[in-house]
Amino acid sequence: MNRKIVLAAVIGLLSLPNLALSQGVYPSQARDNLDDAYDSQLADRGFRATGELIEGSLEDSEDEDVWITLNGRGTYAIAAACDEDCSDIDLHLYDEDGNSIDSDMRVSEDPVVEVTTSRTEDYRVNVKMYSCGTEPCYYAMRVYRRGGGGRGRDAGGSFARRTRRALDRAFEDGLADRGYFESGDMFEGSLDEMEEEDVWISLRRNQSYAILAVCDEDCSDIDLYLYDEDGDEIDTDTSIDQEPVVRVTPRRNADYRVRVRMYSCDTEPCYYAFGVYER
Repeated sequence: MNRKIVLAAVIGLLSLPNLALSQGVYPSQARDNLDDAYDSQLADRGFRATGELIEGSLEDSEDEDVWITLNGRGTYAIAAACDEDCSDIDLHLYDEDGNSIDSDMRVSEDPVVEVTTSRTEDYRVNVKMYSCGTEPCYYAMRVYRRGGGGRGRDAGGSFARRTRRALDRAFEDGLADRGYFESGDMFEGSLDEMEEEDVWISLRRNQSYAILAVCDEDCSDIDLYLYDEDGDEIDTDTSIDQEPVVRVTPRRNADYRVRVRMYSCDTEPCYYAFGVYER
């Protein structure tokens, strides 16, 4: 079985669809395993995280396509990892004309494919869940660039991991008891002080949503802004804190733009993560 997901993405500023991942330990296992794969295979080779985290779930022998845009000249690695119920996941990389560029079909839980580009170009990543003991199995995938920006070995490693765990704690402390549950991807990124970026999310009508963000220990203030697809401001949280929340109950299915602003960052860049929750 094959499914296709299109990510309208420029590395460094990705617009991700709502993949409706279940709340629980399995997505977290895949994210942690991806961090370990980065540490063991890419960190010492000079690769640094350069895109948002991409997540999904697949049944045994199922596959799906994810489109990415690699921005300009450089050497890129796309790494994936799956949860503890998965014993083998494969990656196949194709250019926009369908030519095979690289593949990793090892019996492993942490495949990596690489490409050297001379211009900005779209690529198709085929993710195959070759072996899944308890369906579905979750996976996490990220793009890394050799010589890219970041915090040394911590780019895509320990800072990002601690930020995700801080988001989990903030959800438990502030939203879980109010009936919210995780309804979509966890989005991640890194920004310098006063830098901002936009992420598009898809929300369903008549559902109450909360978008919660956190930043790492070097950040003392991060702000969130929520806009509808016409650019009208829906909600903001510009209070001086590390855990802003914006809320909305859409009247129809629509895309919304979340703006993340790193208002205060002592050691640049600072990492952030935000999740979409509904009730």
